[in-house]
Amino acid sequence: MSANPLSLIHYAWSAIGVVWILGLVTTKRTVRAEPAAARLFHLALVLSGVYLLIGGSLHSSWLGARILPRSQVLGVFPQPVKAVPFKRVDGFV
Repeated sequence: MSANPLSLIHYAWSAIGVVWILGLVTTKRTVRAEPAAARLFHLALVLSGVYLLIGGSLHSSWLGARILPRSQVLGVFPQPVKAVPFKRVDGFV
């Protein structure tokens, strides 16, 4: 059985869902709830962020403009950078 990336992502999200449900069942109810207006404001911020990420509207405005020309090197460069472990140097984060 070979694990393809989509099945690994599915298993990861399933594990997060199980942990979330366990937390839902085992935690106490909140003593004081957040006001409804504050919840709606946070929901509006999250939904606008999701729209900006997946809506595609940034691609047509100046925010979606390319700074550097398309290149094979630029397309491959971020991948090795993400694979390098993070290390503190001289107290800088």
